[in-house]
Amino acid sequence: MRANPKRKQSGRKTTRAAARRKPRYTDWESLQETAYEVGLRPGEFWEITPAEFDRMVAGYVRRINKEGVYFRELYALLYNINRGEKAPAIEGIDVMRLPGEKKPRAAAQPKLKKRTEAEWAELVSRIAKS
Repeated sequence: MRANPKRKQSGRKTTRAAARRKPRYTDWESLQETAYEVGLRPGEFWEITPAEFDRMVAGYVRRINKEGVYFRELYALLYNINRGEKAPAIEGIDVMRLPGEKKPRAAAQPKLKKRTEAEWAELVSRIAKS
């Protein structure tokens, strides 16, 4: 019998759920494809550390997103210049979403209070008095 029931039993370092999980493996082919897209040569890919590779990919994604912002803002500008008077103007985010951007939420409609016939009659009488 254990002296303190709240204390974790020593000996077992991993939980059963952790033991059942499949080990993660590295898909080297997809990492190499990403490296080539970033602009690394095969020799450079094998010489850098995983942390350096992650930073290079993050910088590449930032650069691509900047190009996407430029494209969509230019498209929205050209559309708005040539739109009709009654056509609504569009924003750059209406043209396309960039990777990692969430869909903009629509403005919530204000909820109207449901009133009974008696409440409507009272409101009409108040308006008539004033």
